[in-house]
Amino acid sequence: MNIVARHTVAALLATFTALSAAACAPGGDDGAHATSALEARGDTLQTELDRIVETTQKELGVPGVRADVIVGDRLRYTARAGLGDFVAKTPIGEHDHVRIGSVTKTFTVTTLLRMADAGVVSLDDHVSRWVPGVPNGEAITLRMLANMTSGLGSYTFSPTFQKPFFADPQRAWQPWDLVAIGAGETRAGCPSTKGAGCFAPGTGFFYSNTNTVVLALALEAAGKRPYADLVRDYVFVPYGLHETSIPKGTELPKPFVRGVSTQGRDDGAPPYEATFSSPSWAFGVGDVVSTPADLARWARALGTGERLSAKAKAERFTKLTMPPNTPERAYAMGIGYENGFWGHTGELPGYNTSIQYRPDIDAVVVVTTNRDAIEVPGKDKPVDPATVAAQKIVSALNREYPLPK
Repeated sequence: MNIVARHTVAALLATFTALSAAACAPGGDDGAHATSALEARGDTLQTELDRIVETTQKELGVPGVRADVIVGDRLRYTARAGLGDFVAKTPIGEHDHVRIGSVTKTFTVTTLLRMADAGVVSLDDHVSRWVPGVPNGEAITLRMLANMTSGLGSYTFSPTFQKPFFADPQRAWQPWDLVAIGAGETRAGCPSTKGAGCFAPGTGFFYSNTNTVVLALALEAAGKRPYADLVRDYVFVPYGLHETSIPKGTELPKPFVRGVSTQGRDDGAPPYEATFSSPSWAFGVGDVVSTPADLARWARALGTGERLSAKAKAERFTKLTMPPNTPERAYAMGIGYENGFWGHTGELPGYNTSIQYRPDIDAVVVVTTNRDAIEVPGKDKPVDPATVAAQKIVSALNREYPLPK
């Protein structure tokens, strides 16, 4: 999630632009491991990875940056700079917990796909069947919620949400409150985004966090269990993500990374610690906590469609065609595509994460930072540090391993 200074939200949790970040996946702290035939290439990539991480940390003023890259089963790299815990004075560790923001959407949508495979729901179910009171709910399907084509406005852009959010970061939000704000935005013509989210269901694309909150509520209704239990049983446990969870409050499992932010503050204000800000406003959207090690496993599982039926895989990787999507850069079903990599980025106050996967070379990239969007002089929009690093890592990988023509 990305909440920008001066009480404006540029793109909470993740933006469509952020989805282009390089694929990332933690690969352990032992450095490069390569066969003799790959040692030269491995040395080159490790050197480049070190440079990218150090530059990102220093030039953007991020407390800590970690990047993990895995190529197949032979090449594994890790680079770290700065501090993950600025109280204990330790770097970001492989098993340190971080808030992953909109990478959460990959878990929510995978839960949908697995529940569809099990016959609990259908992607063609209308929202009105499971969640009453949503504008155009009789025309919006669960598929449209997952691929951001519903036409619902985003609650995170609304002053009705932003003012109380910044006034009390510890506030416990209820999912229905978020849906109500998003519904109000939609019925009012999406004034907070100048019409960006208002179109007939299925006729446009708009990255709206309201979609995923409604989807999580629909899964609860269909599965007759809390959303967190469904994600645990359909994703965390079967995929072996033992360090990934949805905390009930503001706490983080130990060990954890401490995050800083300037969101909601005037330009030039110093960063404040955002580690224990409430993630309740990101229900189903950005409330998952994970580790670099688990994110590495998940990036590959996500990018290969592991444990999904052939039908569900086809749905997951169907790229949208409506603008701004293109064949080279597009959103699909809870996942984005660019430069040969499938993945997602996420942002919550104090944290920015990117996970990506390139199938043809079995390459995983995971970048975690403990600062979110940063105002940079000369830039029109805030800069997401994990996205910056991931994009550079993807470019380096694509130079070493050119994309098929």
